[in-house]
Amino acid sequence: MGATAKPPSKDEFLPIEDVRTAVALAKEKYAGELHFQPNSKSEIDDNPYEKPTNVLAALEWLATTFYRSKMGEVKVHDFDKSIKKVCGWRYKRGQSKQTMHKYKPWYTTSFEGRTYWLERHVGTGSNKDSRYTIRIAFDWDKARRIVVIGYIGQHQQTDAT
Repeated sequence: MGATAKPPSKDEFLPIEDVRTAVALAKEKYAGELHFQPNSKSEIDDNPYEKPTNVLAALEWLATTFYRSKMGEVKVHDFDKSIKKVCGWRYKRGQSKQTMHKYKPWYTTSFEGRTYWLERHVGTGSNKDSRYTIRIAFDWDKARRIVVIGYIGQHQQTDAT
């Protein structure tokens, strides 16, 4: 090391090279706000999405803004506008019951004997190239006071896909 070089700070984030790293960082940092219970259709380890920093930003938004709104700590009038400011993604609440039941493995996850229906998601992109399109589907567990992340991947199945 040269005379002017200094070791990296312990507080500096490591480069977020992929979705797996973004999820691992969020799991560690937000264990009290987020619970990751990816369903069998999730793609985390080999997810090719090209902007993993935005994945971490979206997970942080879920652990802070969304979580605090559900806890009654802050009022968020428009979740879609809120997350769009953070990382350019969209928020969607609601999916047709027919679609969710038809493709149940895509829209549910289980945790400690309870089935969660993943009606809400945040994400970006609308094409079939998973380098540019991603969704994070989740549910709010009011009793446990935690956001349950049940799906991370390109698109959840619908009749259109």
